[in-house]
Amino acid sequence: MRSNVKVSAMSFLDEVLSVFETISDNPHMYAVVHRHTRRAIIHRFPFGIYYRIEEESLVVVAVMHGSRHPKRWQQRT
Repeated sequence: MRSNVKVSAMSFLDEVLSVFETISDNPHMYAVVHRHTRRAIIHRFPFGIYYRIEEESLVVVAVMHGSRHPKRWQQRT
C-alpha cells in the first residue's frame, strides 16, 4: 500500500471509530432518518453511519458514501 493511501485509510478508520464512540456514549444524539434508523455523519469524509438502537445494543446497518442512493441502506432496515 502506498504511504498516502495508507494514511488516508488510517484517518478514515480513526474517524469511523470516533463516531462509533460518540454513538455509543449518546445513541440518541443523531436524528432518525428512516423508520428507526439514525444517521451519524463522518465529518472529514463524505460517509454516514446508519444505525438502530435495539433494547440492549446498537446495530450498524451501513457505513455508506453520501452519494449512494438511500435505497441501498433502507433495504436493510
